[in-house]
Amino acid sequence: MAERSEQEQLSDLVGGEDLEPIVTGDLLAEGLKHTLGDPHPSQVAAMTNEIESHGDVAISPVKKAGQPDQPAAQQTASSEKLLLVLYDIKDNLVDAFGGCKLNSSLANNLTNQINKVGSCIVHLGGTAEAFDPLNYVSGLELPDVVKNAEEVVQRTMQCYKLGSVEEAKIKEDGTEINIVFAGNEDGVDYRATGRIIAKAWTGNEAIDYVYTPSAGKMSVKAFEGGRWVNKSETEDYHISWELNEQDLSQDSAETSTVKEEVPQNAQNKETEIQDADGEEDIGSPIS
Repeated sequence: MAERSEQEQLSDLVGGEDLEPIVTGDLLAEGLKHTLGDPHPSQVAAMTNEIESHGDVAISPVKKAGQPDQPAAQQTASSEKLLLVLYDIKDNLVDAFGGCKLNSSLANNLTNQINKVGSCIVHLGGTAEAFDPLNYVSGLELPDVVKNAEEVVQRTMQCYKLGSVEEAKIKEDGTEINIVFAGNEDGVDYRATGRIIAKAWTGNEAIDYVYTPSAGKMSVKAFEGGRWVNKSETEDYHISWELNEQDLSQDSAETSTVKEEVPQNAQNKETEIQDADGEEDIGSPIS
């Protein structure tokens, strides 16, 4: 099969068909024009006078001879606005690079354009590192979140020793695990039903539950450096759970307590949310 042209590859990236020939430099110019808007009428008038006085080429596109310099504050504001535009263009070009084939003519062209924009940023006083294509490509696919969640459940069932894991279910998208811990402590039967939501399971975690009367703690831990490390203090996991207890020695009725584990770095925020009836919202327990 003949190698696809740069125009055909760019058409695939932007999702269009039958595109007119595109020059990347023109795209950059159009992007700047669209973001910055049309020039101010006074600038147009100054440029027109300069061209009429000196032929086809103006002395300066920024300053008209004989006029005072632009105020420093105005120059700084203009430079900052232009820098923001250039940063945005650079980010968009980097995103486009992620969709093309490494070592292709399109990838090489985008690399050159990204570095040119970076040079403009540095010239205006901003910071921009040289673009290295190898930092933005990978031979790895995204992890299978569902498979990782399955490994979390298996590891939990294998390692949990304070009681038993009665049940564990994984939601279809793999982000949520519902799990039930059960045991007996000093004549009290307990069942802790947890709902744990992760931004993305890495696969090396396990879910832990330690019982204490009317309380206890449910957490997510990862095995790192030869020991279990608590990961529940980050905002990567949300844990809510319900504890049911029955004191067999007193033949008492079963009691229920609903809990929610709050990450340490969120404890300085307002964690008690009052709902319509004035009761504290402590999350969604497993029904």
